Amino acid sequence: MRRTAAVGMTLLAASLALGCTPVTSPLDLAGVYSLKTVNGHPLPYVLPQAGTTTVVVLNDAFTLNPAGTYSEQGYKSYLTAGVVSVGFPVDAGYFTRRDNVITLESLIFGTRPASIVNGSFTMVQDSLTLVYQK
Repeated sequence: MRRTAAVGMTLLAASLALGCTPVTSPLDLAGVYSLKTVNGHPLPYVLPQAGTTTVVVLNDAFTLNPAGTYSEQGYKSYLTAGVVSVGFPVDAGYFTRRDNVITLESLIFGTRPASIVNGSFTMVQDSLTLVYQK
């Protein structure tokens, strides 16, 4: 009887410990997250001007893969001295997860934290709040 109770208590303690362990798997995050808003405004979004160039964010998307890697592809237009050009910023790297917080390890930009809640991916970068939807 005591042995059964001890085994039962051990199993209960183990299940409680597992229930309190933060989620770290990237599997349920896999998918494409498209940029929907910048600082609460829909796209296209005109970035705060730096110098004489006006930059407009047209689109951006992250692809999170089940193996913990990601890629990013975006589209921006640049207006300088009356000339418009289009840029296609790209990035790639690895990400780790701890509950609803992911950390992107960029091959180009370094470490960037973000949060994911209910299919919404939010990142604050250079005083801009970027919200992506799956």
